[in-house]
Amino acid sequence: MGSQDSFFEALGGETAIGFFTHSTDISRGVDVQGNEIGVKGTCQGHTGDGVQGFGGDAGGNGVVGQGGDGRSGVVGGVGTLGHGGDSEGAGFGPGVVGIDGKNQPPSDKTLTSDIGVFGMGHTGVVGVAENRDPPDFLTRSQAQAGVIGVGTTGVKGTGIVGVAGRGETVAGVVGSCEQRFGVWGQSDFSHGVFADNAESKASGGEIFTRPAGCYGITYKNRGVAGVVAVEGKQNDPRELDPMAAGIYGAAAWIPGENPVYPGNINFEGWAGFFIGPVFIYGGIIVDGFKSAAIRHSDGSHRLLHTIESPEAWFEDFGEARLVKGKADVKLEKEFARVVRTDSYQVFVTPCGDSNGLYVATRNSRGFTVKEQAGGKSTINFAYRIVARRKDLKSARFAKVALPEIRRPTTTAKRRAKGESLPGMKLPE
Repeated sequence: MGSQDSFFEALGGETAIGFFTHSTDISRGVDVQGNEIGVKGTCQGHTGDGVQGFGGDAGGNGVVGQGGDGRSGVVGGVGTLGHGGDSEGAGFGPGVVGIDGKNQPPSDKTLTSDIGVFGMGHTGVVGVAENRDPPDFLTRSQAQAGVIGVGTTGVKGTGIVGVAGRGETVAGVVGSCEQRFGVWGQSDFSHGVFADNAESKASGGEIFTRPAGCYGITYKNRGVAGVVAVEGKQNDPRELDPMAAGIYGAAAWIPGENPVYPGNINFEGWAGFFIGPVFIYGGIIVDGFKSAAIRHSDGSHRLLHTIESPEAWFEDFGEARLVKGKADVKLEKEFARVVRTDSYQVFVTPCGDSNGLYVATRNSRGFTVKEQAGGKSTINFAYRIVARRKDLKSARFAKVALPEIRRPTTTAKRRAKGESLPGMKLPE
Protein backbone atom coordinates (compact mmCIF):
# COMPACT_ATOMS: atom_id res chain seq x y z
CA MET A 1 0.00 0.00 0.00
CA GLY A 2 1.07 3.60 -0.51
CA SER A 3 0.31 6.69 1.52
CA GLN A 4 -3.23 7.68 2.45
CA ASP A 5 -5.13 10.42 4.29
CA SER A 6 -8.70 11.68 4.40
CA PHE A 7 -8.49 13.13 0.91
CA PHE A 8 -6.80 10.64 -1.37
CA GLU A 9 -5.23 7.25 -1.53
CA ALA A 10 -2.31 6.24 -3.75
CA LEU A 11 -2.41 2.54 -4.37
CA GLY A 12 0.11 0.12 -5.79
CA GLY A 13 1.14 -3.48 -5.72
CA GLU A 14 -1.57 -5.93 -6.66
CA THR A 15 -4.46 -3.45 -6.72
CA ALA A 16 -6.19 -2.60 -10.03
CA ILE A 17 -6.55 1.10 -9.14
CA GLY A 18 -3.55 3.41 -9.24
CA PHE A 19 -5.12 6.50 -7.65
CA PHE A 20 -8.40 6.74 -5.73
CA THR A 21 -10.25 9.56 -3.90
CA HIS A 22 -12.98 8.61 -1.48
CA SER A 23 -13.71 11.58 0.75
CA THR A 24 -17.13 13.25 0.53
CA ASP A 25 -15.78 16.60 1.73
CA ILE A 26 -13.85 17.54 -1.40
CA SER A 27 -15.37 19.22 -4.47
CA ARG A 28 -12.84 17.86 -6.97
CA GLY A 29 -11.49 14.35 -6.79
CA VAL A 30 -8.49 15.26 -8.90
CA ASP A 31 -7.31 18.70 -10.07
CA VAL A 32 -4.15 18.49 -12.15
CA GLN A 33 -2.53 21.22 -14.22
CA GLY A 34 0.35 20.81 -16.64
CA ASN A 35 2.17 22.89 -19.21
CA GLU A 36 1.33 20.46 -22.03
CA ILE A 37 -1.28 17.97 -20.78
CA GLY A 38 -3.54 18.37 -17.78
CA VAL A 39 -4.65 14.74 -17.54
CA LYS A 40 -3.54 11.81 -19.66
CA GLY A 41 -4.87 8.32 -19.30
CA THR A 42 -3.37 5.33 -21.07
CA CYS A 43 -4.58 1.76 -20.93
CA GLN A 44 -1.68 -0.67 -20.81
CA GLY A 45 -3.74 -3.72 -21.64
CA HIS A 46 -5.01 -4.83 -25.03
CA THR A 47 -8.51 -3.57 -24.25
CA GLY A 48 -9.80 -0.97 -21.84
CA ASP A 49 -10.42 2.73 -21.51
CA GLY A 50 -7.86 5.46 -21.23
CA VAL A 51 -10.17 7.78 -19.28
CA GLN A 52 -13.61 7.14 -17.81
CA GLY A 53 -16.00 9.77 -16.46
CA PHE A 54 -19.28 9.24 -14.60
CA GLY A 55 -21.64 12.07 -13.71
CA GLY A 56 -23.51 12.37 -10.43
CA ASP A 57 -26.70 10.36 -9.95
CA ALA A 58 -28.79 13.56 -9.89
CA GLY A 59 -27.23 14.97 -13.03
CA GLY A 60 -23.88 16.22 -14.19
CA ASN A 61 -21.40 15.39 -16.90
CA GLY A 62 -19.11 12.43 -17.00
CA VAL A 63 -16.30 14.32 -18.75
CA VAL A 64 -16.13 18.06 -19.47
CA GLY A 65 -13.41 19.48 -21.70
CA GLN A 66 -12.73 23.13 -22.54
CA GLY A 67 -10.12 24.23 -25.03
CA GLY A 68 -7.89 27.27 -24.74
CA ASP A 69 -9.46 30.50 -25.99
CA GLY A 70 -6.39 31.53 -27.96
CA ARG A 71 -5.79 34.81 -26.13
CA SER A 72 -2.08 34.13 -26.02
CA GLY A 73 -1.92 34.51 -29.81
CA VAL A 74 -2.23 30.82 -30.71
CA VAL A 75 -5.21 29.00 -32.13
CA GLY A 76 -7.82 28.03 -29.56
CA GLY A 77 -7.49 24.46 -28.34
CA VAL A 78 -9.91 21.53 -28.49
CA GLY A 79 -12.11 20.78 -25.49
CA THR A 80 -11.96 17.00 -25.90
CA LEU A 81 -9.81 15.14 -28.41
CA GLY A 82 -10.15 11.40 -28.80
CA HIS A 83 -8.19 8.92 -30.94
CA GLY A 84 -9.76 5.49 -31.38
CA GLY A 85 -7.73 2.32 -31.04
CA ASP A 86 -6.95 0.67 -34.36
CA SER A 87 -7.13 -2.91 -33.04
CA GLU A 88 -4.17 -3.96 -35.18
CA GLY A 89 -5.42 -2.15 -38.26
CA ALA A 90 -9.04 -3.23 -38.00
CA GLY A 91 -10.18 0.28 -37.09
CA PHE A 92 -12.34 -0.67 -34.10
CA GLY A 93 -12.89 1.80 -31.31
CA PRO A 94 -14.21 5.35 -31.51
CA GLY A 95 -12.21 8.29 -30.19
CA VAL A 96 -15.01 9.54 -27.93
CA VAL A 97 -18.07 7.60 -26.76
CA GLY A 98 -21.08 9.24 -25.14
CA ILE A 99 -23.58 6.91 -23.48
CA ASP A 100 -26.69 7.80 -21.55
CA GLY A 101 -26.75 6.61 -17.95
CA LYS A 102 -29.52 4.10 -18.64
CA ASN A 103 -27.85 2.50 -21.65
CA GLN A 104 -24.97 0.09 -22.07
CA PRO A 105 -22.11 0.34 -24.58
CA PRO A 106 -22.64 -1.75 -27.72
CA SER A 107 -21.28 -5.26 -27.37
CA ASP A 108 -20.60 -5.53 -31.10
CA LYS A 109 -17.61 -3.31 -31.82
CA THR A 110 -18.43 -3.28 -35.54
CA LEU A 111 -21.19 -0.81 -34.66
CA THR A 112 -18.59 1.79 -33.75
CA SER A 113 -15.92 0.82 -36.24
CA ASP A 114 -14.03 3.76 -37.77
CA ILE A 115 -16.18 6.34 -35.97
CA GLY A 116 -14.66 9.44 -34.41
CA VAL A 117 -17.52 10.09 -31.98
CA PHE A 118 -20.23 7.61 -31.00
CA GLY A 119 -23.34 8.75 -29.15
CA MET A 120 -25.94 6.47 -27.63
CA GLY A 121 -28.92 7.16 -25.41
CA HIS A 122 -31.26 10.02 -24.69
CA THR A 123 -28.43 12.49 -25.31
CA GLY A 124 -25.25 10.65 -26.21
CA VAL A 125 -23.05 13.49 -27.46
CA VAL A 126 -23.49 17.27 -27.12
CA GLY A 127 -21.54 19.73 -29.25
CA VAL A 128 -21.63 23.44 -28.34
CA ALA A 129 -19.89 26.28 -30.17
CA GLU A 130 -19.54 30.05 -29.82
CA ASN A 131 -19.42 29.96 -26.00
CA ARG A 132 -23.11 29.01 -25.82
CA ASP A 133 -24.55 27.09 -22.94
CA PRO A 134 -25.42 23.46 -23.60
CA PRO A 135 -29.12 22.87 -24.41
CA ASP A 136 -31.60 21.77 -21.80
CA PHE A 137 -31.44 17.99 -21.98
CA LEU A 138 -34.84 17.60 -20.36
CA THR A 139 -36.85 19.38 -23.06
CA ARG A 140 -39.11 17.10 -25.02
CA SER A 141 -37.59 18.06 -28.38
CA GLN A 142 -34.08 16.96 -27.35
CA ALA A 143 -34.62 14.27 -24.75
CA GLN A 144 -34.20 11.39 -27.21
CA ALA A 145 -31.36 12.74 -29.36
CA GLY A 146 -28.20 10.72 -29.91
CA VAL A 147 -26.19 13.82 -30.88
CA ILE A 148 -27.01 17.50 -30.26
CA GLY A 149 -24.99 20.30 -31.84
CA VAL A 150 -25.38 24.00 -31.06
CA GLY A 151 -23.47 26.91 -32.55
CA THR A 152 -22.08 28.17 -35.84
CA THR A 153 -21.33 24.57 -36.74
CA GLY A 154 -23.21 22.35 -34.34
CA VAL A 155 -21.94 19.04 -35.65
CA LYS A 156 -19.18 18.54 -38.19
CA GLY A 157 -17.92 15.20 -39.42
CA THR A 158 -15.12 14.31 -41.82
CA GLY A 159 -14.56 10.88 -43.27
CA ILE A 160 -16.04 8.33 -45.67
CA VAL A 161 -19.32 9.09 -43.89
CA GLY A 162 -19.05 12.53 -42.26
CA VAL A 163 -22.01 12.22 -39.91
CA ALA A 164 -24.19 9.13 -39.49
CA GLY A 165 -27.41 9.06 -37.53
CA ARG A 166 -29.65 6.09 -36.84
CA GLY A 167 -32.93 6.55 -34.99
CA GLU A 168 -35.31 3.96 -33.63
CA THR A 169 -38.72 5.65 -33.82
CA VAL A 170 -38.57 9.27 -35.02
CA ALA A 171 -35.55 10.30 -37.12
CA GLY A 172 -31.96 9.34 -37.82
CA VAL A 173 -30.84 12.96 -38.21
CA VAL A 174 -32.74 16.15 -37.31
CA GLY A 175 -31.63 19.59 -38.45
CA SER A 176 -33.19 22.84 -37.25
CA CYS A 177 -32.35 26.48 -37.92
CA GLU A 178 -34.12 29.73 -37.06
CA GLN A 179 -32.77 31.79 -39.96
CA ARG A 180 -31.79 29.66 -42.96
CA PHE A 181 -31.32 25.95 -43.66
CA GLY A 182 -32.32 23.13 -41.34
CA VAL A 183 -30.07 20.69 -43.25
CA TRP A 184 -27.39 21.65 -45.77
CA GLY A 185 -25.85 19.12 -48.14
CA GLN A 186 -23.08 19.79 -50.64
CA SER A 187 -20.91 17.54 -52.78
CA ASP A 188 -18.20 18.14 -55.37
CA PHE A 189 -18.85 15.04 -57.46
CA SER A 190 -22.19 13.54 -56.42
CA HIS A 191 -25.51 14.40 -54.79
CA GLY A 192 -25.70 17.10 -52.13
CA VAL A 193 -28.27 15.09 -50.17
CA PHE A 194 -28.96 11.39 -50.80
CA ALA A 195 -32.12 9.64 -49.62
CA ASP A 196 -32.80 5.93 -50.09
CA ASN A 197 -35.75 3.85 -49.00
CA ALA A 198 -35.46 1.12 -51.65
CA GLU A 199 -35.43 -1.51 -48.92
CA SER A 200 -38.22 0.04 -46.86
CA LYS A 201 -40.39 -2.48 -45.04
CA ALA A 202 -43.45 -0.23 -45.47
CA SER A 203 -43.61 -0.52 -49.27
CA GLY A 204 -46.84 -1.29 -51.09
CA GLY A 205 -50.40 -0.08 -50.74
CA GLU A 206 -51.91 3.17 -51.94
CA ILE A 207 -49.34 5.42 -53.61
CA PHE A 208 -50.15 8.39 -51.36
CA THR A 209 -49.47 6.37 -48.20
CA ARG A 210 -46.12 4.91 -49.24
CA PRO A 211 -42.90 6.25 -47.69
CA ALA A 212 -40.71 8.53 -49.79
CA GLY A 213 -36.96 8.73 -50.27
CA CYS A 214 -37.29 12.50 -49.79
CA TYR A 215 -40.43 13.98 -48.23
CA GLY A 216 -41.44 17.61 -47.73
CA ILE A 217 -44.57 19.01 -46.09
CA THR A 218 -45.88 22.55 -45.81
CA TYR A 219 -49.09 24.50 -45.21
CA LYS A 220 -48.12 27.83 -46.77
CA ASN A 221 -44.82 27.43 -48.61
CA ARG A 222 -43.11 24.84 -50.84
CA GLY A 223 -42.90 21.25 -49.69
CA VAL A 224 -40.07 20.33 -52.08
CA ALA A 225 -38.34 22.82 -54.41
CA GLY A 226 -35.66 22.48 -57.05
CA VAL A 227 -34.21 25.57 -58.75
CA VAL A 228 -31.76 26.01 -61.63
CA ALA A 229 -29.23 28.79 -60.93
CA VAL A 230 -29.88 31.46 -58.28
CA GLU A 231 -33.55 32.04 -57.57
CA GLY A 232 -34.76 35.64 -57.80
CA LYS A 233 -31.69 36.73 -59.77
CA GLN A 234 -31.35 37.42 -63.48
CA ASN A 235 -28.69 34.83 -64.22
CA ASP A 236 -26.35 34.81 -67.19
CA PRO A 237 -27.65 32.19 -69.67
CA ARG A 238 -24.05 31.41 -70.66
CA GLU A 239 -23.44 30.04 -67.18
CA LEU A 240 -26.35 27.59 -67.37
CA ASP A 241 -26.22 24.08 -68.75
CA PRO A 242 -29.11 23.61 -71.24
CA MET A 243 -29.90 20.24 -69.64
CA ALA A 244 -29.92 21.51 -66.05
CA ALA A 245 -33.16 20.50 -64.30
CA GLY A 246 -34.73 21.94 -61.17
CA ILE A 247 -36.53 18.68 -60.40
CA TYR A 248 -35.76 15.35 -62.08
CA GLY A 249 -37.91 12.24 -62.00
CA ALA A 250 -37.16 8.95 -63.71
CA ALA A 251 -38.87 5.59 -64.12
CA ALA A 252 -37.41 2.21 -65.00
CA TRP A 253 -38.32 2.31 -68.69
CA ILE A 254 -35.94 4.09 -71.08
CA PRO A 255 -37.34 6.00 -74.11
CA GLY A 256 -36.18 4.50 -77.39
CA GLU A 257 -35.28 1.12 -75.91
CA ASN A 258 -38.70 0.12 -74.58
CA PRO A 259 -41.12 2.76 -75.90
CA VAL A 260 -44.65 3.03 -74.56
CA TYR A 261 -47.44 2.98 -77.13
CA PRO A 262 -50.99 4.15 -76.44
CA GLY A 263 -52.43 0.72 -77.17
CA ASN A 264 -49.99 -1.09 -74.91
CA ILE A 265 -49.65 0.85 -71.65
CA ASN A 266 -47.23 -1.00 -69.40
CA PHE A 267 -45.41 1.48 -67.19
CA GLU A 268 -42.60 0.36 -64.88
CA GLY A 269 -43.15 3.02 -62.25
CA TRP A 270 -44.01 6.68 -62.74
CA ALA A 271 -41.41 9.39 -63.26
CA GLY A 272 -43.91 11.77 -61.65
CA PHE A 273 -47.25 11.30 -59.93
CA PHE A 274 -49.48 14.20 -58.88
CA ILE A 275 -52.74 14.17 -56.96
CA GLY A 276 -54.45 17.52 -57.44
CA PRO A 277 -54.01 20.49 -59.78
CA VAL A 278 -50.63 21.07 -61.46
CA PHE A 279 -49.57 24.56 -62.58
CA ILE A 280 -46.75 25.21 -65.05
CA TYR A 281 -45.52 28.77 -65.52
CA GLY A 282 -43.84 28.39 -68.89
CA GLY A 283 -43.87 25.79 -71.65
CA ILE A 284 -43.97 22.02 -71.63
CA ILE A 285 -42.35 19.58 -74.07
CA VAL A 286 -43.39 15.94 -74.20
CA ASP A 287 -41.41 13.27 -76.02
CA GLY A 288 -44.37 10.94 -76.37
CA PHE A 289 -48.15 11.20 -76.30
CA LYS A 290 -50.50 13.38 -74.24
CA SER A 291 -53.84 11.95 -73.25
CA ALA A 292 -56.73 12.12 -70.82
CA ALA A 293 -57.89 9.05 -68.88
CA ILE A 294 -61.69 9.00 -69.11
CA ARG A 295 -63.85 6.69 -67.02
CA HIS A 296 -65.76 4.32 -69.31
CA SER A 297 -69.26 2.97 -68.72
CA ASP A 298 -67.77 -0.49 -68.13
CA GLY A 299 -65.83 0.86 -65.12
CA SER A 300 -62.44 1.01 -66.85
CA HIS A 301 -60.50 4.10 -67.93
CA ARG A 302 -59.88 4.79 -71.61
CA LEU A 303 -57.30 7.13 -73.19
CA LEU A 304 -58.30 10.09 -75.35
CA HIS A 305 -55.36 11.79 -77.04
CA THR A 306 -54.71 15.43 -77.87
CA ILE A 307 -54.53 16.76 -81.44
CA GLU A 308 -51.14 18.34 -82.18
CA SER A 309 -50.25 21.10 -84.63
CA PRO A 310 -46.91 22.54 -85.88
CA GLU A 311 -47.83 26.00 -84.53
CA ALA A 312 -49.55 27.34 -81.42
CA TRP A 313 -53.28 27.65 -82.15
CA PHE A 314 -56.43 28.26 -80.13
CA GLU A 315 -59.85 27.19 -81.35
CA ASP A 316 -63.46 27.94 -80.56
CA PHE A 317 -66.78 26.40 -81.55
CA GLY A 318 -70.29 27.69 -81.95
CA GLU A 319 -73.59 27.61 -83.81
CA ALA A 320 -75.43 30.38 -85.71
CA ARG A 321 -78.46 30.75 -87.98
CA LEU A 322 -78.49 31.52 -91.69
CA VAL A 323 -81.44 33.79 -92.62
CA LYS A 324 -82.35 34.13 -96.31
CA GLY A 325 -78.91 32.88 -97.30
CA LYS A 326 -76.76 35.14 -95.06
CA ALA A 327 -75.40 35.30 -91.45
CA ASP A 328 -73.05 37.74 -89.70
CA VAL A 329 -71.21 36.10 -86.79
CA LYS A 330 -69.26 38.12 -84.21
CA LEU A 331 -66.17 36.71 -82.54
CA GLU A 332 -66.67 36.02 -78.86
CA LYS A 333 -64.99 38.92 -77.01
CA GLU A 334 -62.90 36.87 -74.59
CA PHE A 335 -61.68 34.60 -77.37
CA ALA A 336 -60.78 37.56 -79.60
CA ARG A 337 -58.57 39.05 -76.86
CA VAL A 338 -56.19 36.07 -76.76
CA VAL A 339 -55.81 35.31 -80.51
CA ARG A 340 -54.58 37.08 -83.62
CA THR A 341 -57.68 38.32 -85.44
CA ASP A 342 -55.87 39.57 -88.55
CA SER A 343 -55.78 36.04 -89.92
CA TYR A 344 -57.77 33.02 -88.77
CA GLN A 345 -59.60 30.01 -90.17
CA VAL A 346 -63.35 29.32 -90.11
CA PHE A 347 -64.94 25.95 -90.91
CA VAL A 348 -68.74 25.77 -91.33
CA THR A 349 -71.14 22.81 -91.37
CA PRO A 350 -74.79 23.31 -92.46
CA CYS A 351 -77.45 21.78 -90.22
CA GLY A 352 -80.03 21.47 -93.02
CA ASP A 353 -80.51 21.19 -96.78
CA SER A 354 -78.88 23.99 -98.81
CA ASN A 355 -76.75 24.72 -101.83
CA GLY A 356 -73.70 24.74 -99.54
CA LEU A 357 -72.19 27.43 -97.35
CA TYR A 358 -69.02 29.49 -97.62
CA VAL A 359 -67.19 32.18 -95.60
CA ALA A 360 -67.58 35.42 -97.50
CA THR A 361 -65.59 37.83 -95.30
CA ARG A 362 -63.37 37.77 -92.17
CA ASN A 363 -62.18 40.67 -90.02
CA SER A 364 -61.20 41.47 -86.43
CA ARG A 365 -64.87 41.73 -85.40
CA GLY A 366 -66.18 38.53 -86.97
CA PHE A 367 -67.08 36.80 -90.23
CA THR A 368 -69.94 36.50 -92.75
CA VAL A 369 -71.36 33.21 -94.02
CA LYS A 370 -73.43 32.98 -97.23
CA GLU A 371 -75.21 30.26 -99.17
CA GLN A 372 -73.65 29.26 -102.45
CA ALA A 373 -75.26 29.97 -105.83
CA GLY A 374 -77.25 32.88 -104.37
CA GLY A 375 -79.40 30.59 -102.23
CA LYS A 376 -81.90 32.03 -99.76
CA SER A 377 -82.11 29.18 -97.25
CA THR A 378 -82.90 29.76 -93.58
CA ILE A 379 -81.10 27.07 -91.57
CA ASN A 380 -78.76 26.64 -88.59
CA PHE A 381 -75.06 25.93 -89.09
CA ALA A 382 -72.11 25.01 -86.86
CA TYR A 383 -68.72 26.67 -87.07
CA ARG A 384 -65.17 26.07 -85.85
CA ILE A 385 -62.66 28.93 -85.56
CA VAL A 386 -58.89 28.29 -85.41
CA ALA A 387 -56.57 31.24 -84.66
CA ARG A 388 -52.94 31.68 -83.67
CA ARG A 389 -52.12 32.59 -80.08
CA LYS A 390 -51.66 36.30 -79.55
CA ASP A 391 -49.20 36.15 -76.64
CA LEU A 392 -46.37 34.32 -78.39
CA LYS A 393 -44.76 33.67 -81.73
CA SER A 394 -44.05 30.04 -82.44
CA ALA A 395 -41.83 28.86 -85.27
CA ARG A 396 -43.39 26.27 -87.53
CA PHE A 397 -41.93 22.81 -86.88
CA ALA A 398 -39.36 24.34 -84.50
CA LYS A 399 -36.35 22.13 -83.83
CA VAL A 400 -35.65 21.01 -80.28
CA ALA A 401 -32.66 19.12 -78.82
CA LEU A 402 -33.71 16.36 -76.44
CA PRO A 403 -31.37 14.90 -73.79
CA GLU A 404 -29.76 11.57 -74.56
CA ILE A 405 -31.38 9.12 -72.14
CA ARG A 406 -31.44 5.92 -74.16
CA ARG A 407 -29.06 4.03 -71.89
CA PRO A 408 -29.81 3.15 -68.29
CA THR A 409 -27.55 4.92 -65.84
CA THR A 410 -25.05 3.06 -63.69
CA THR A 411 -27.41 3.44 -60.74
CA ALA A 412 -30.31 1.92 -62.70
CA LYS A 413 -28.16 -1.04 -63.76
CA ARG A 414 -27.08 -1.68 -60.17
CA ARG A 415 -30.66 -1.47 -58.96
CA ALA A 416 -31.75 -3.93 -61.66
CA LYS A 417 -29.14 -6.39 -60.42
CA GLY A 418 -30.14 -5.89 -56.80
CA GLU A 419 -26.88 -4.15 -55.90
CA SER A 420 -26.62 -1.27 -53.45
CA LEU A 421 -24.71 1.94 -54.05
CA PRO A 422 -21.14 1.98 -52.70
CA GLY A 423 -20.61 4.02 -49.58
CA MET A 424 -24.29 4.91 -49.19
CA LYS A 425 -25.51 2.20 -46.82
CA LEU A 426 -25.14 2.94 -43.13
CA PRO A 427 -23.99 0.21 -40.73
CA GLU A 428 -26.73 -1.98 -39.33
